[in-house]
Amino acid sequence: MKKPLNKQNRQAQQAQQQAQQRKAELEQKEKEQFKAARQQWVGKSADKLVEVKGSPWGVHNRNDGGKQYTWKRNQQVNLRGDYTLCVENYIDDKKGVIVDWSTSGCAY
Repeated sequence: MKKPLNKQNRQAQQAQQQAQQRKAELEQKEKEQFKAARQQWVGKSADKLVEVKGSPWGVHNRNDGGKQYTWKRNQQVNLRGDYTLCVENYIDDKKGVIVDWSTSGCAY
């Protein structure tokens, strides 16, 4: 049988719930910023993307006349020093305009 929570325990529990909610809100904001930072390139020049991001790790010529640009980097994911390989891909059309993007392994 559970003991009823006293006032101090209730306050501690509420504080913990609020902290968890703030953390979830921050993670959601970071995720939205991550997506927005990549989505901003859709409709823009692939040349400008390369100018801003630097030379890609690789470029693949697509059958539809467009290209896929790939950037790879190690990304720290926590304070312990753990890393993940973040891969970003951008696809342009045959006119050199970015039409899509994707990521793999990236921490937002």
